[in-house]
Amino acid sequence: MIPTTAIAATYTPTQIMSAIQPYMIPSNAINPSNPMQTSYGEGQVYIYKLPTNPVAYVYTSSGAIDCDGQATTHCNSNTDPYYQGQTSFTQSDGRPLNAELLPWYVLPETPNPIFDYATRNIYGGEAGVVLYNDKMEFGVFGDERGRDGGNSAGLAIGEISYAMASALGIDPDPAYGGIESGVTYIVFTTEDNVVVPIESHTAADTKGQSALDKMMTQLNPAVTPTPTPAPTTNLLKTRGLKVVVQDLTTGG
Repeated sequence: MIPTTAIAATYTPTQIMSAIQPYMIPSNAINPSNPMQTSYGEGQVYIYKLPTNPVAYVYTSSGAIDCDGQATTHCNSNTDPYYQGQTSFTQSDGRPLNAELLPWYVLPETPNPIFDYATRNIYGGEAGVVLYNDKMEFGVFGDERGRDGGNSAGLAIGEISYAMASALGIDPDPAYGGIESGVTYIVFTTEDNVVVPIESHTAADTKGQSALDKMMTQLNPAVTPTPTPAPTTNLLKTRGLKVVVQDLTTGG
């Protein structure tokens, strides 16, 4: 089962995009004359530094599928021609991350000539949010993109885990899935926004939501957070560890 955001988001994807787009301009780019490529080796990708405290970085690129880590039903050497059994960062028990269950985003490995996360106060497990087609999902910095033969300097960016793709409605198939463009990434910074343990998606939701709220307040304080939906009139009854919804209109 693919996890989904466990807490109600306080801002919609449309509100977030409206707040960050005015800052996605050449004067805020860290690489205005040296664009990166998407993970498919195409396009021009600029990394923008948002004027927030703490700093956040944003870019729009591809959504290539990362299925590395623990071998699972959908992520293994048979389903993924480029499968690797390790991830750059590991769970609290020392095992690789699980791409099928954990939403994460990928950054180029350090050192990097354009966007070197290690020099920009970004750490393994850093909370972030990924947006695509009016959907959003919180996740962690879970893996690095290596310096493959076609990208010897590590100049490509735009990759997400199987679980992240599924949550965003992107085909997660590691061999034939992914999307070439239109995925927007917001990467938070500082150790305060590192998710612990890294494999907890609930913790990623909490850290990511807190960082997003702070960013949005600074970028556009006029934007009103989306209110949490009011409780329904259904009666909730607990039976052991399960919660059963009883419809009062039917008595069922």
